[in-house]
Formats: sequence, C-alpha cells, structure tokens
Amino acid sequence: MRVDVWSDVVCPFCYIGKKRLEHVAAEAGIDLEIHWHSFELDPDAPAKHDTSNTERLAKKYGRTYEEMEEMERNIAAMAASEGIDFQWQKANSGNSFNAHRIIHLAQSKGLGNEAKEAVRTFLMNSHAEEAGLYAKILLKDAIGVGASTVNKVWPNLIPEFKLMLAPNK
Repeated sequence: MRVDVWSDVVCPFCYIGKKRLEHVAAEAGIDLEIHWHSFELDPDAPAKHDTSNTERLAKKYGRTYEEMEEMERNIAAMAASEGIDFQWQKANSGNSFNAHRIIHLAQSKGLGNEAKEAVRTFLMNSHAEEAGLYAKILLKDAIGVGASTVNKVWPNLIPEFKLMLAPNK
C-alpha cells in the first residue's frame, strides 16, 4: 500500500507516528510503500543552535525550562514505547532543509525509508556514536553519497553530516 507522508525529520511526534504506522501495518500484514514529502516545522531556524534544545524550545513556546524538560521526558517515554531511543538531552535540532535534501536524494535511489530512518536516528540522538555510524554507512556506502557529492549539492550541510560523509582515511 502506498502511503504519502509529510513530515519534518526534527519532529519527534512525526517519528513516533512513523513507528506506529509501521507497527500497525506489520500486525495487519500490510506492506507499506512510504513516499516522503518534506515539511519544515521552522524553515527560518538556523542550521544549528548555540543553546540546548530544551532552552530553545522553552523560549520558542513561552514555557519554563522545567516545563520543557518535563515535556521532553514525556515525549521520550512515548518514543520508547515505539522502540525509539530519543536522547532529548543530546539533540540539537536546527533547520531541516538539508536533511530533507538527503532524504529526497536517497528516495530517488529507492532508499527513502532507510534515509529517513538514518537521518532521524542521527538527529534524535545527536552525536550518538551508533546513530552516526548507522547514518554514515547508509548514506555513504549503501546510497553511494560521497563527500564530493555532498560538497556540490549541500555546501551548507550541517558539519556533523559532512564529517560522517567524509572519505575514510
């Protein structure tokens, strides 16, 4: 079954919804063909923030730091119930435009779901070694996106992805 989904890779609720859809489809014996469409929650966000996500989101939504921490703990608990390790204390999301570009390149090679998973895993577990390794293997080796392609197509790509996609030394 083809399912068209509009989502942002920095949105934990979108990721939770993706996992729930996959679980329900698997239980029902339905094969999904997910076609990803980009949606930017905050297209004016800078590529990276100097503050923690908690601090940035508290300011953005007019909440206290403590209220935002509680919300993030609740989101992490919902994510865990779907098998997602949401490391909200480490995450530092910013503008998602270039992440969407990576996913669309992968989708053009038939690997959109895998790329969406890799990018989300990386962003939800920012700087987590296994997430970075997973994204690197998928994006560089399986999809064949090397540093030269990255530098041509995404000159302002977030530094973490440039590092992950750099040729092995």
